[in-house]
Amino acid sequence: MAWTEHLPGALDWFVNLGARADDTQRERTEKMALVLIVAVSTPRLDGRSDPLAEAAAEVELPNIETPSLRRDGPYQQYLDLQPELLVFAFVTDIVRKRVLEAATHGAIQYHPSLLPEHRGRTAMNWPIIEGKTKTGLTIFWVDEGIDTGPIVLQREVEIGPEDSVGSL
Repeated sequence: MAWTEHLPGALDWFVNLGARADDTQRERTEKMALVLIVAVSTPRLDGRSDPLAEAAAEVELPNIETPSLRRDGPYQQYLDLQPELLVFAFVTDIVRKRVLEAATHGAIQYHPSLLPEHRGRTAMNWPIIEGKTKTGLTIFWVDEGIDTGPIVLQREVEIGPEDSVGSL
């Protein structure tokens, strides 16, 4: 079975990952024939646990801190995983080209805005500040820029008058 046949299920699982992932989604992921996702996360500075890293650990997906991939030892451990498809969420570190190129099928990323608008770290704040009536999420192919790769899919959500970053 080609990896692309798993992509819709992987995206569905990815978008719902974290505290919202239910048993059905986890079972579907565990049955995938290929290792599609390597969870790569930057540790939080405030010491709180990362829900994405916790969810990845629950289904035994590797979790490598992105800054460590600049060093040869962790990078070699990453290469030993033979990544096929990287999936990123809320990337706060610029991932090096060699890391992206090591994955057979590249990398996709979740971004909490309708790209190309609102690139960068405060993407959820700006639609509210600007008084917009909609925002959304984008999944895109990662390239060397910051939130600049080709878009895979987008989903819109209405912004109500009482919405905040937390409610969105």
